Parts: sequence; C-alpha cells; structure tokens
Amino acid sequence: MTGDKTEWEKGTYSVSYDGAESTHTYTLKDKLPDNTDAAIALNLLEQIIERAEKEDNQQKALAIKHGKASNAIGESWMVFHLKALKKILEQ
Repeated sequence: MTGDKTEWEKGTYSVSYDGAESTHTYTLKDKLPDNTDAAIALNLLEQIIERAEKEDNQQKALAIKHGKASNAIGESWMVFHLKALKKILEQ
C-alpha cells in the first residue's frame, strides 16, 4: 500500500505488520463523508483508539486475573490522550 491519498478514497485497504510475536492486519476504512486530509486523519485516529481500547481491556482482564482489580479502573493513559486528541481535531 502506498501513502497515495487517491487510493485511500477508493475503498478499503489492508496493511500488514510483522511483529516479533504475531502478524497484524490493519484496514484503512473510508467511512467519513468528507474525504479531506483532516477526515482521513480522524479516521485513522479512530482506528488507533479502537486498538488502544482493545489492549487496555486485555490489560484490565490480566490485572483482575492476578488479583489487582484496582489496576483495572478507568482508561489507560494512551486511551485517554488519544480521545483528547480526537476531540481537539474534531473542533
């Protein structure tokens, strides 16, 4: 996949990342009505937030499993700050 904006506007594309433990595929979704650069950035940011929330929930489950439920309260630092950034960009 290239970084060409015109390709992003055509539909859905996948990008693979090979990490040390596993392979992840991320899909770039073109679901915003206005395909400006800001709309594309917000779309990508939303996907990052979704991933951060998933990882946050996994960490919470692990904390509860190990008897540290107090570590499973609220949002992670990453989720909180990504959501704050999204609010700023939406204004």
